[in-house]
Amino acid sequence: MPKTYDSNSITKIYLFIFTIVAIISFALLAFTHSPLNIKSTSLLTDPRNELRASFASNGEDLSGVTRFRTADNLVEFECNVTDEIPILYCGAALSFPREQGSEESFEKVDEFSLDINVWSDAPEYDGRMRIFIKTIMEGGYRNYPKNSDVKYHAVRIRGNGEKHIPINRFDVETWWQSQYKVEFDEADKDFSKIHSMEFSINDVPLTTGHYKVTVSNLVSHAHYINKRTLNKWLLYDWVICLFLFLLHYAWFNNRLLRSVRKDASFDVHTGLLNAVGFEHAVRSPEFNDGHLYLVKITNWQNVVKHFGVDTAHYLVTKSAEHLQEALQGLAPIIATLENDEIAVYLPNGRLDFEQESAMFDSLTQGDTLQKLGHIRLEVKIGIIRDAMQDVLLDGVIDKARQVVQSILGTHEDIRMFTDEIHEAIRYSAYIEQEVRKSLAEDKFYLLYLPVYDAQVNQIVGAEALLRSSLDSLSGLSPQVYVTVAEKTGLIREIDRMVIGKSLKALESVSLPDDFTISINISSQELLDTTFIERFEEAVNASSISPSQLRLEITETSFVDLNQANTCMLERLRSFGCRISLDDFGTGYTSFNHLKNIPVDEIKIDRGFVNEMDEYETGVIIQSMITIARAFKYDLVAEGIETQLQLKRLREMGCVYFQGYYISMPTQLSDVIDLNDRLKSKDLLLLGVL
Repeated sequence: MPKTYDSNSITKIYLFIFTIVAIISFALLAFTHSPLNIKSTSLLTDPRNELRASFASNGEDLSGVTRFRTADNLVEFECNVTDEIPILYCGAALSFPREQGSEESFEKVDEFSLDINVWSDAPEYDGRMRIFIKTIMEGGYRNYPKNSDVKYHAVRIRGNGEKHIPINRFDVETWWQSQYKVEFDEADKDFSKIHSMEFSINDVPLTTGHYKVTVSNLVSHAHYINKRTLNKWLLYDWVICLFLFLLHYAWFNNRLLRSVRKDASFDVHTGLLNAVGFEHAVRSPEFNDGHLYLVKITNWQNVVKHFGVDTAHYLVTKSAEHLQEALQGLAPIIATLENDEIAVYLPNGRLDFEQESAMFDSLTQGDTLQKLGHIRLEVKIGIIRDAMQDVLLDGVIDKARQVVQSILGTHEDIRMFTDEIHEAIRYSAYIEQEVRKSLAEDKFYLLYLPVYDAQVNQIVGAEALLRSSLDSLSGLSPQVYVTVAEKTGLIREIDRMVIGKSLKALESVSLPDDFTISINISSQELLDTTFIERFEEAVNASSISPSQLRLEITETSFVDLNQANTCMLERLRSFGCRISLDDFGTGYTSFNHLKNIPVDEIKIDRGFVNEMDEYETGVIIQSMITIARAFKYDLVAEGIETQLQLKRLREMGCVYFQGYYISMPTQLSDVIDLNDRLKSKDLLLLGVL
């Protein structure tokens, strides 16, 4: 029989067994908790049982002072205690058959129910009754056995009416253990062989007074199937079944694992080695002078976006084929680590310049596809030398990624890992540590850069700027530690902190309702579906209107904007917040793309303002102003450092301005003072109004 069939058959058998065991288990559990499992026995009406009086004195005749009566399902006894005729014990006994082998047993009994009525005029009587269950020991089969021949279990109750007494409330009487010197191992509860039950006044001897007790409807409640026993057996059954299942599961998966390992080392999309297979391949003691070339596909997202992920994987496969041809004879080990990363390990040392050029050309050669034309990959390559068998592969790859990161946005395509890059990595790690420290010690604070409305000569808003009072960060440009925070994921924590501090700052001062605070948020927030909920929660918890907030996102964040990100921005605008596109003109946003982006404001980057005297830059700025008017965007010119820049941009049609000419970053209260000076005309930014 084929092994696959055998394994599937065994799995089906165990599934069938589990189903049957589960059905039986649930059925038994349901039965044990249902009324059908309860066996109720009326003890007073059972003809096999004998009711008798149980009175005791010091030898006095009690016939005139006691009374005992039975009726259908009822027993009643009275005792009239006087100084002349004291009574030691007043009660009634219910005796059970005592033939050996057919004794009454209460082992399956859970509780007793009875109706009891106790009356007494004795002033010192507290109303308590004592119920005994006497069980047979050696010699206890006689009609009137000695106290040492029966085991006394007792419970004390008080009050009249219906009583429910769990059998586990009965405890072995300590006076009986002490008086008859009962050994410890013989003093445990035992309800297997019942001699009798007795109901008596608790006080011994009785105090002077009249006592009358009526007991009726005495019923024992037992279960056909004991719950504890059932639970124990079900536990054993399930443990055995689970053990057998786990045994089979381990055996089956061991076989499956051996089979999967054969295929687990290759990428399903390209057929190249994956990260697992790559690590196994490079772990050879012979590779002492190997070099890792990490290839980053920089246009992966664009290829996927415009041509589909299958096309992107096809291009990776073709590029690997071209690379194999270019490096023929050098035994390259090629793998895909991520969708946009290719690892190439050369065990015999670094390539020379011509070989590296051929490598780059083969990776970017691309292919001509029907109906799509010629498509090629764009790549950056980081190189690192390491003996792979002595180090963690993840550490080597991380170093290579740092090399690639250092040449992104430059004209350099290939770079070797150097001490300078290593030092930059260490410095970045140090900055990350200080950012974490600044967050933990609340050393970050905000300054505000005013937004000037030249049309009304007023400050109409301010941009919140991050600063740190930590000694290690205070002298650095915020861009240094913000960049590190974005790479390490700390930027989201910083964003939350900036939003919280901005809301508190707005609450602490009196500002016009149309005054807005601009808050820079990371592009990573556009990828976080919980950001909107956290932002709305923070704003709703404050007294600030969402219309007083403006979220700034850099233009480069919008390059790969998808429908989900667009919906997030629309939701923020629906909440009442406005969206600003920062550093406009420095990214790759086309005018056609711009009209689909839900923003309220665009900001001209300071680089254009600084070069506005050049003809081409002036034309670009004028185009931005025209675009803003066409799309009804607010337009803010950043980096205004001179009155001349302000005047020229105002003449070109720009209304809103930011820059050190207007004000340095300052406290929010100083922004209010600046606005007051503008209103009173103590300050004329344009010279003449």
